[in-house]
Amino acid sequence: MSEMSSRLRAGVWAAFAGLCLQLVGATWDTLQHHNDPGLATRESVVSLTNPSHLLMALGVSIAALGIGWCLYWLGNARFGPRPSLAATVAVIVLVTLWLGTTTVSLRTGGVSGKHDHQTTPAREP
Repeated sequence: MSEMSSRLRAGVWAAFAGLCLQLVGATWDTLQHHNDPGLATRESVVSLTNPSHLLMALGVSIAALGIGWCLYWLGNARFGPRPSLAATVAVIVLVTLWLGTTTVSLRTGGVSGKHDHQTTPAREP
């Protein structure tokens, strides 16, 4: 087995493991909401205090790392020691999207897990 294929294999397995974690987390969260329909009113959309949400977030991160790893090595394989422009751009886009998603999740109650539906008084016709 070549060095390149072993590096790609590591990235693909990481992406697979991340996807599996996401699916387990989504299934677990679905069951939690099925058993407690009011849960959505008490927790943030991406509450990291909910273990199923944490599992999904971890899965996304691991899958993104695996895909980024593969893109980096595929870009290096074609163009020698420097990655290709396409691979570089793809990895930058992936990292930017991951950072943006993480930032939005944390800023909207991800760590505290609290979710508040403020009620506004009904308007008079």
